Amino acid sequence: MKPMEAAACSGGLDPAALAEAPRLLRSASRAMEGLASDIQSCGGSRRRCAPGASKCGGKAAAPTLELLVAYLLQIWGISAAAGYKALALQARDAFYFAQDLQDTIDCHNPPRVRSRRQSKPLPALRWCASNCLPFGIVASKPPKKIIKDIKAVNQETQKIVDLLDKAAAGSSSASLPPRMPDSGREILQTRVFVGRDKEKDDIVQLLIQPCAKSAVISVVGAGGIGKTTLARTVFNDAAVGEHFDVKCWVSVSSSSNKMELAAQILRSVKPAWDGSADKMVDFQMLQSELRRSLTSKRYLIVLDDVWNSKDETWLDMLTPLQSADIGSRIMATSRMNTVPHILGASQMYTVNPLNSDDCWALLKEHAFPSDLGNVYPNLHQIGKQIAEKINGSPLAAKLVGGLLGDTRSEIHWMNIMETGLKDNNVSSALRLSYKYLPVHLKRCFAYCSLFAKDHKFDPAHLSRLWIAEGFVQPQGTADKRMEDIAREYFDQLLSRSFFQEIKLGTKTYYLVHGLLHDLARSVAAEDCFHVDDGMNCDIPSTVRHLSVTMDSLPRLTSFCSLKELRTLLIRPSLPSNSSCSQEDFSVNLKSILENSKQLRVLDVNCFNSNELPQCIDDLLHLRYLSIHGSIQRLPESIGKLLNLQVLCFTGKCSFDKLPESVTMLVNLRHLLVVTKCTAGLAGIGRLAKLQGSLEFHIEKKEGHRSEELRNINGLRGSLKVKGLDNVSSYEEACKAELNKKTHLNSLNLEWSSASRNNPPPADEEVLEGLKPHQDIKEFGHPSSIGEFGITQIFTHEGVVCS
Repeated sequence: MKPMEAAACSGGLDPAALAEAPRLLRSASRAMEGLASDIQSCGGSRRRCAPGASKCGGKAAAPTLELLVAYLLQIWGISAAAGYKALALQARDAFYFAQDLQDTIDCHNPPRVRSRRQSKPLPALRWCASNCLPFGIVASKPPKKIIKDIKAVNQETQKIVDLLDKAAAGSSSASLPPRMPDSGREILQTRVFVGRDKEKDDIVQLLIQPCAKSAVISVVGAGGIGKTTLARTVFNDAAVGEHFDVKCWVSVSSSSNKMELAAQILRSVKPAWDGSADKMVDFQMLQSELRRSLTSKRYLIVLDDVWNSKDETWLDMLTPLQSADIGSRIMATSRMNTVPHILGASQMYTVNPLNSDDCWALLKEHAFPSDLGNVYPNLHQIGKQIAEKINGSPLAAKLVGGLLGDTRSEIHWMNIMETGLKDNNVSSALRLSYKYLPVHLKRCFAYCSLFAKDHKFDPAHLSRLWIAEGFVQPQGTADKRMEDIAREYFDQLLSRSFFQEIKLGTKTYYLVHGLLHDLARSVAAEDCFHVDDGMNCDIPSTVRHLSVTMDSLPRLTSFCSLKELRTLLIRPSLPSNSSCSQEDFSVNLKSILENSKQLRVLDVNCFNSNELPQCIDDLLHLRYLSIHGSIQRLPESIGKLLNLQVLCFTGKCSFDKLPESVTMLVNLRHLLVVTKCTAGLAGIGRLAKLQGSLEFHIEKKEGHRSEELRNINGLRGSLKVKGLDNVSSYEEACKAELNKKTHLNSLNLEWSSASRNNPPPADEEVLEGLKPHQDIKEFGHPSSIGEFGITQIFTHEGVVCS
């Protein structure tokens, strides 16, 4: 591994990396100058420039922009870890600028050239300036903006070289020992908790013992001490499940108000309730509905992480809960000793720090997930001393254990003990674990600060966002999906305990611990920002990723510079705070999009308009577009968004079909819409990168024949093919190449209703031609196919047929 790459992976500042970086940047900068000259020459001579040409304008092409972007990203990570703030910000801005320039050049590329470029790993990529012009098109004048941007990137690069020279001259840091490769790390299936069996049994007895009325039990302890884990274990206990008619879990954040809390509790008690978006719902209506839902039922409600200390808030909140059955319980966890009094708790249980032996047991379990601890006895004594320095915090034990597991070097373990944990507190343990993350994982973790505390993360959703942001880089062979690499990133963070896997009943989801969420907000403060209703603080001008509420949009347009924004997540406001009309929302969103031309991610979770602003087609960098709300139609111009990877519409979207131009989005990977919208889409075969599920209707006309499915081999989930009576031969059926769709779990084949009972004579041949791969788990078919037809398709047992 090269010095700069090693430093980027270790998270430290390697002097060799600093020495190497200026040389690499100067080389890339010279190549960029050559690229600008090539483009100038192509345009100025009015030549026809074909893709793939080795020369253009008399100069050889060079591996310019791709490598420059990679170098800048590594320098950003290295300098940030070392505390060189000015250098880190300069490298970050140059990295973003160069990455946007990549997109600008890509937009001048024919799709086939860009697709081929993206399928190869970074070091093998080679660029020619002629690729900046579409094949066969005569340039009337040089693309001045591209040339201008290249020169600007070079200027930024030179500034970084100057800063690097200064940093290298003053650095005396020792390089870090090699890490264990991330691909070899295991996802630890750890015990639920260590050293808490007595506490669990005590609280279970408090919950199920006879009581004349409903009672509040408070669980109090310091942050990271294990209150939530203990409460969750009690919540999932079999005896507790048998004792209560209703159980619900409510995550209470420091910003929660009466209205929000009432809605959360009601939604937990009654999942089908969907009144949160109704502006006419008030607090009393919520309380009345909650009272009706709990009448004559014995309930357990867990209020996790209570911060609000206003007596009147909780007095109002708890009133309807008094009408429940005898023996009902509320269990509240909190860091605040005043909470038990405010809630009127009949019992308070204090969670104490783990003793050093339990801390070491938990730390060892994360440092040696494969029970290799006995193979390294020399590390045991150091590990036990480290366990004594983390003040009995289970969270710190997990994080530091994951960090220690990166290497079996005794020097590394001693360095962690003597320097990294010198403050003997949980906060230093958390920051230390973050510091030693590889650069790519740091970016992914910091990005989580855009979401609220206690947000339930879905790995697939988060992976799509990370890919759209450019956080995920190709590795190894081109056959490895970006989504698989992103999931590896997620699993690496999970194995280091930056995510927690939570199981409540039959549901599994992932959380970032509150203290780690605070850390993410801290380290990402200049890059990511989260705005809540009523916040009056200024948004830093350096912010590139922003999460806001619908009602904060007017303030955003007035007080925030939006030109460099790359991410915009818009969340619904609380019903009690919402004052944004449909007209105001449309005006505000249009204003933002007109000024945010660098956006890569636009996620509107509260869309309050009939259609997207026309200016959406100017967002040429956009990779992720998700709308949840009442949209009725899409503009035909959406086909201009050639970089789009994710197109998602959920909620009350009422359109029946997508614009035909959607099939021009050749980089689209996820089309998350109701299947009826894709069923009749002409030319869907151009979307060869599609994944997920798909419905396709075969017709006897161009763009609707079976061959459209030929190259869409990345499909996962289910494939439904209708209109098979329009396939007349074995050869035509073979053109769908269903046997190459090796990731499908479910296949459903349908003929028209007119031919179901009297299948055409050619159907047996068609079935033979449609034979899918043999790992299909579910197969849906008309009854007319019969047992003989099924055996034609599947040669093995175990397929569920319907």
